[in-house]
Amino acid sequence: MFSMRTGMIVGALLNSGVWIRLLALISPSHGYAALVIGQIFPAIAGPFILNLTAQFPARWFAPQQRDIATALCSMANPLGGAIGSLLPSLVVTNGSSSHQFFILLTIEAALTTLTTLLLIVIIRSEPPSPPSPSEEHHQSIDIKEDLIRLLTNRHYLILLFGFALGLAMVNSMTTVLSQLIQPSGYSSKDAGIFGAALIVTGILSSTVTDLNHRMVTSI
Repeated sequence: MFSMRTGMIVGALLNSGVWIRLLALISPSHGYAALVIGQIFPAIAGPFILNLTAQFPARWFAPQQRDIATALCSMANPLGGAIGSLLPSLVVTNGSSSHQFFILLTIEAALTTLTTLLLIVIIRSEPPSPPSPSEEHHQSIDIKEDLIRLLTNRHYLILLFGFALGLAMVNSMTTVLSQLIQPSGYSSKDAGIFGAALIVTGILSSTVTDLNHRMVTSI
């Protein structure tokens, strides 16, 4: 069974697919293929990182701190999406050259590589002293048995369908937002701002509903 540290390192290494995207600028004739392949690897990396948002607080934080830690870890992904929607529209303009794009992608790739190296050197699976005695011994996991239980659990399937539908809707909206608003006279910069606002609004609303324990009634 892979450790939490191994999962984080694998996810970080897969994020290094940004280096492949650089080939889209180095060799324009194969640009589209390099762009797609370079994006596939970070997409595969997503589950390795996102699925640790509950496990990491459980092992590194005391019980009274885990809710806040889990919430912060969960918000990191949509917050990154908001920043990713906003920054390109502010940095990249209509007059930007391929050289400027190359510099931006190189900086992104360098930061990704630095993060990977920090994970390898600093992060470990277990804290120096577990926050509670119960965390010293982790329950063994049978992936096949647990998967069967999940797929036969009606409540889980409802939750899975609802979450998948919501995530697909947000991703689709942010992807085609520029095409949707351009006929009304808005620019790509406006699309980036609108996309960031959409994600940040979702983060704020989920935070408010969680603080007021209104999650069920809001759904």
